[in-house]
Amino acid sequence: MAVGSTVQVKSLFVLQGTVVAVFILGFRTRVATVLAWFMHMSLHARCPFLQNKGEELSVRLMLWATVLPLGARWWVT
Repeated sequence: MAVGSTVQVKSLFVLQGTVVAVFILGFRTRVATVLAWFMHMSLHARCPFLQNKGEELSVRLMLWATVLPLGARWWVT
């Protein structure tokens, strides 16, 4: 999703922060994990200068977390 205006970029950062907060709180963990992974990947696609091995590892761990039962212990409903 290519956005150009400052308002659109700020709204995407707010959306990403909200998704990460929902992920950390454990609400709808599977959906929040997929959305957090997607938002993280879209940030990398938008700014490729952020990519290094640590970011690559975080993307892979988040992708792996989509199949793990993260909501089995720590969740909020």
